[in-house]
Amino acid sequence: MVRSDALPDTFLDQKFAAHFALNSYYRYDDLDAGIITHSSWIIEHITTAPPDLRKKYAARAVSAYINKGEALAGQGLNDEGIAIMNRACID
Repeated sequence: MVRSDALPDTFLDQKFAAHFALNSYYRYDDLDAGIITHSSWIIEHITTAPPDLRKKYAARAVSAYINKGEALAGQGLNDEGIAIMNRACID
C-alpha cells in the first residue's frame, strides 16, 4: 500500500501518479513483487476511474497490464501472464 492510498478518492489522480511512479521504479529494477503490486492497483482502479482519468492514463494503464503479465511470466506463471495481457484489450 502506498501512503496516498489512505487519501479520499478526490485525490485519485495523485494516487495514480504514485502507483505509476513506483511501478516504473520496480520495472526498472525488474523486481516482480513490486511490479505486480503496483500494476494490480492500477488495473483494479483504472476500470472504475472517472472518464477523464481513464483517458489521461489509458496508455500507461495498458503498460501496467503488460508489466504485470511479464512479471507473472517471469515467475513461471505464463498462463496467468498471458491472461492479464489479454485483459488489456477488454477492460
